[in-house]
Amino acid sequence: ISSADLPTNRELADLLNWSMSKLVRKLDHLCVKLDRAGVSGLVPSPQRSATDRRVVLANMAVENGLVRSRVTQEATLERQTRSIDDQ
Repeated sequence: ISSADLPTNRELADLLNWSMSKLVRKLDHLCVKLDRAGVSGLVPSPQRSATDRRVVLANMAVENGLVRSRVTQEATLERQTRSIDDQ
């Protein structure tokens, strides 16, 4: 997943009906919790920056099965459609 695949922070805040400050606060809190759990790239440190933590969050969520990427969903739908057509 790249940043081009994700909504902007403004779009995400609007989708959730949150203010930008609430979205940023929630992202900060989530990133700190995940950083403590060992997920790297979410919180800036002297060794690394967290320039696009949304991408890191999205990839972590997909890799761990918390959500499906659009590509995965489309592939699943295509397999299901082929299965129905074969019947």
